Formats: sequence, structure tokens, C-alpha cells
Amino acid sequence: MKNILIAGYQGYSKISQVENFVQSFKNVRRKQDELVVTYAGKRTAINDYLDSFDWVTTIKMKPTLNHKYVDRFRWYSDILNESKAERALCCDFTDVIFQENPFKWMEINQTKDIIVCDEQVKHLNKHEDWNLTMAKLAFPEEIKLIENKNILNVGVVGGRTERVKNVLKSVYEKCKLPVEIVEAEIELVPDQAAYSILIHATDYRIFGQKVGNTDTYCITMGLLVSIPLFKIVAGKICNQKGVPYCIVHQYNRHSVINYELDKNIFVAGDENEVNAIFNCAEYEA
Repeated sequence: MKNILIAGYQGYSKISQVENFVQSFKNVRRKQDELVVTYAGKRTAINDYLDSFDWVTTIKMKPTLNHKYVDRFRWYSDILNESKAERALCCDFTDVIFQENPFKWMEINQTKDIIVCDEQVKHLNKHEDWNLTMAKLAFPEEIKLIENKNILNVGVVGGRTERVKNVLKSVYEKCKLPVEIVEAEIELVPDQAAYSILIHATDYRIFGQKVGNTDTYCITMGLLVSIPLFKIVAGKICNQKGVPYCIVHQYNRHSVINYELDKNIFVAGDENEVNAIFNCAEYEA
């Protein structure tokens, strides 16, 4: 059965915002791996770029909640509802790089229906409070369910299609609840908190296979305090054992590393080193 990778966007217009994602997936994909890109708004140069690949399908969608971070989960679940793919992977579009084929990883290592990216940092922690703040604002009555549990990243969600479809629809439905924000300067982004509550505190916990930054599925680089050590080996970001991650997420938050599209490698520092070691206890973004 074929596999389906889905991404989505609203408000982007530059090819440079998405080509790292597309080209890196092209480097690892197999014939049975399809990419579907959902979008809202007018056609842009991105559409023409995506149309140049015969294994990419673009689908124009209608915003429903008019929230650029939440609408996509309804789009993804609707598409997966019509898909016959055995496995699905839904990813952020502008900050994901593929170093290895994630569907191959699933075929070998998957034990439960949903592959959950665990950031291995609790919501209640001294290093950052964004996730806890979003959870408190969006779901004040449920905050006790997750404040002492790990942050689960909703930017990369994969696994068996039926279960992925259901959990993404549940994220969307949970984020539909009206919330009055007193602090108007704060943009409410509730999707990750919703996902964390669903996986930690509902029946979805039975189906979630949590993988962290010490595994080789995905490195989530937003909170480097959660990563004891990572390496760049011959241009690939690797775990402590020197094994490349399939997916690199949120790499563009760190100025010390850069992805060179033309060479399909990561480099570090001013000298563009293709081999480097980062002790994250001493590292600042």
C-alpha cells in the first residue's frame, strides 16, 4: 500500500519557504510515497513549483476557523478520510528536512498506531513557558492533566492512516472551543496543547508510541535542553550514537547550523563544518 505525506500552508508565497521540505523528501522517497500539499488562498509561485513534480498533489482548501495553525488539522483529516494509504505522516512545511525515509522507519520500528514526537521536557519547566502558557489559556480546566507531563510535538504526526486521521480530527475539534484571551498581545496557538492532552489523558494514550530525541525517527530542535547531545556527521544530523535522524524538525531556529539545499547537507558554524558535536547543556540558540 502507498504512503501519504501531507503538509499545509496559508499565507506563504515564496518557493524558498517550502523547497527544503520538498527537495529533501524527493531525495528519500520511494515510488509508493506520495506528497499532498493543502493550501488556502490564491495560487502563487509555490503552486507552480509543486506542479512540476508528478508525485505531488496540491489541493485548495477553505479556511474554517480562520486560524492558520488549526485549520490544517481539519484539512489533513478530511484528506486521510478519502485515502487508501496504509501509513500517513503530517508535517510542518517550512521547518522540516528529511534525511532518511520515515516510512521505512515505521515499517521496521512501529509498534503502535500513532508515532508521537516526545520533546522529553515537561510542560512545567524552567527553560521555557510558551507551551504551558498556551495550555493554560486554551484549556484552563485541563492544565493539571499535562503540566507534569512531557510536551508532545504536533508538527510531526505519523502512523497508521486511520488512527492518525482520528487524532488530527480530535485536535481540530478540541481547538474549536471558544477561549477569551485577556492578554490581547498573545497569539493563542492551542493545537500542541490539545494534542498533548489527547495523547496523555484520553484513550489515544493506548495508541501512542512515544519517540524522543535519542531515537532516530525525528529530532525536535525547538527545545535543545531536551537533547543531551547531537552530532553532525558527514552533513547529517545524528543522535549520540552517530545514527542519522529520519526527520529534522525546527532546525531553522538555530543560527549555528544551516541546511545547504544544493548539497543536501547540514553544516555548522562560520566555517560550514560537515562534522560537529553539540553538547546541548552548554549550547544557546
